[in-house]
Amino acid sequence: MPVINACPPRSCAERSGARSAARVAVALVALAASSLAASIASAGDICASADHDCFTQGGPGCTDLECCATVCAQDPFCCNESWDGICVEEAQTFCIGVSCPTSDHDCLTTGAPGCTDTVCCEAICLVDPFCCESAWDSVCVLEAAQTCGGTIACPESNHDCLTTGAPGCTDLACCDLVCALDPACCALEWDALCVTMAVQLCNTSGCNQTCPADLNEDGMVDGGDLGLLLSAWGQAGCADLSGNGTVDGGDLGLLLAEWGACPSTCPPSDHDCFTAGFPGCTDLLCCTIVCETSPFCCENFWDNACVEEAFQSCGGCGSAVHDCFSVGSPGCSDAACCASVCLVDTSCCAQSWDTGCVNVAIELCGYSGSTCCIPNGGLGCDDDACEGSVCTADAFCCEVAWDQQCASQAAVLCPLVCQGGGSVCLESDHDCFTTGGPGCSDLQCCEVVCAIDPACCSLAWDNLCVATAVPVCGYDGSDCCIATDALGCDDAACAAAVCELDPTCCSESWDSTCATLASVVCPGLCGSPIDSSCCEAGSTPGCNTPSCQNLVCSEDIFCCTVAWDEFCVIQAFKLCGGLCE
Repeated sequence: MPVINACPPRSCAERSGARSAARVAVALVALAASSLAASIASAGDICASADHDCFTQGGPGCTDLECCATVCAQDPFCCNESWDGICVEEAQTFCIGVSCPTSDHDCLTTGAPGCTDTVCCEAICLVDPFCCESAWDSVCVLEAAQTCGGTIACPESNHDCLTTGAPGCTDLACCDLVCALDPACCALEWDALCVTMAVQLCNTSGCNQTCPADLNEDGMVDGGDLGLLLSAWGQAGCADLSGNGTVDGGDLGLLLAEWGACPSTCPPSDHDCFTAGFPGCTDLLCCTIVCETSPFCCENFWDNACVEEAFQSCGGCGSAVHDCFSVGSPGCSDAACCASVCLVDTSCCAQSWDTGCVNVAIELCGYSGSTCCIPNGGLGCDDDACEGSVCTADAFCCEVAWDQQCASQAAVLCPLVCQGGGSVCLESDHDCFTTGGPGCSDLQCCEVVCAIDPACCSLAWDNLCVATAVPVCGYDGSDCCIATDALGCDDAACAAAVCELDPTCCSESWDSTCATLASVVCPGLCGSPIDSSCCEAGSTPGCNTPSCQNLVCSEDIFCCTVAWDEFCVIQAFKLCGGLCE
């Protein structure tokens, strides 16, 4: 498991030196390990097309995908320009690995060089050779906890959790909570940061922290709590709401002021629900949903497990129409896979599920289908028949790269290979209630329509696609602006103007031609006013002077249904009373 050698701890700080330097080094080790999958994804196309191994000079990249990605993450020149002698040296450093000595202790316990988990040991010693050459000390243990996972056991201690000192503290339950989030507190020292976390994570007083006047912690401040306060009169304890050391009239006033239901369990927060931090998050609704099932997230710490729950409950995971291996709107249909991907890249749940999200999903979620059905980035795919069908339709897929458009075509042309894959929505310049090229601009609507009729995303967004979109996507505009089977439309003035130019719109059906005419002659109803001159040819129908436009279109309807071309301009010169002179 190669990782990037960014700043080995012994070169950043002396062995007995500063805690902060050790923490920086450990963070770099963990960052290198966690970003490896993303590095592989970003370097994948270059590495996959290389024609030489990683220990031979040549063009960009090399044939060992994992080694190639590791080297290029450290030295982008090796994937952008050429795999030169320096890249070969880096490959020898990062990819050959190290030999871990036989050991009698695990990787979370100090002792002789090395540890019993060979994979973890090699990952640590590649970055920090001291751990395999001299001793597996507390820094090695910390690096193992951060890089390989696991929790460092709390060591015996002679100080409480609110006092700085040697690693660990006397309250084992609190110690476990703190060290699960910051292993350094059990490996290096229990410093001020550990104390701060103990205050946040551990209810050292035993009192209700979120609703102090709720003395019996039943979610209400009521007669039961009043009785407890009166029984503690003159004493110290949780009923001392003012904190002056004695339960008295001031505390009675505070309890009465809080009478009724306790406020939300979500504490004030400075971070959103998709970022780890102190308890709670800024989206109150999402916070409440998560904390109802996992109180830890509002009482102790908003950790990665809480973030993952937030993605599943509030981030669109599981509600999207498309699967996790197709681009589309934020999130994907597999809630667990979606949450894992969004932990790596939050934009996948916040903005769109793009090719980068698909690549992360392939790495994290165990994609086992055909490479024809995903944007694999290579030339062609693993099914010869499907590859032939797609590349006959679009040679780009076999000559340049198998991108999302190729995967979309495979879904239509190879239904047995990409069974259930459906078609995917690509970028579009038209809305979902207007005919045009494949797909439409509203990704969520597009996905629903293409799940019903994949041709709408692979061939064209025709009248059938518009007709499907109208009921399923909640169209609320005038039916003058869309194709229908009706005679005329719901706006009498617009219908009259359109039918004057094309009587079939009121005698046969209001088809896409009628809808296009409506967008031209009824701009206030079906779009923005046209700003192109009647005296200049253009690629869109209509022009900016309605009286001239209607005269010309009454002679040549093409000018209002297809494009205002040079013949329309000639008509404008003839019919529009000197407008174009």
